Amino acid sequence: MLYLLIIILGAIGSLVGPWWALPLVACLICALKAKTPGQAFGVSSAAAVTLWTVYSLILVFSGKENLVDKIGTLFAGNSAFLAHVPSLGLILTIVTLVAGLTTGFAGLAGKHLRMMFS
Repeated sequence: MLYLLIIILGAIGSLVGPWWALPLVACLICALKAKTPGQAFGVSSAAAVTLWTVYSLILVFSGKENLVDKIGTLFAGNSAFLAHVPSLGLILTIVTLVAGLTTGFAGLAGKHLRMMFS
């Protein structure tokens, strides 16, 4: 239930608002619904990874946005090690890592805020 709520409301928030609406949604939902801090972090992270992986794949395969070129040059640069990693794999790893950690910590913060004020 918590997982689906974060995905649905986070997707709506990200479409209507800025990209960082997903962590705000996770913070609010976990403050209201999460039972433990571990659940808040885990479910928020899993929802963010799912949502942003699907969204990234839609962008890549739709052909409207060249996600690999836009984000890949920010992180890879001219590194010899990163030249051997497939670009799409690297981009999806970066996107899921950043989204998962950011949203996971936001969900955890929401749960701790609830615990602090109750």
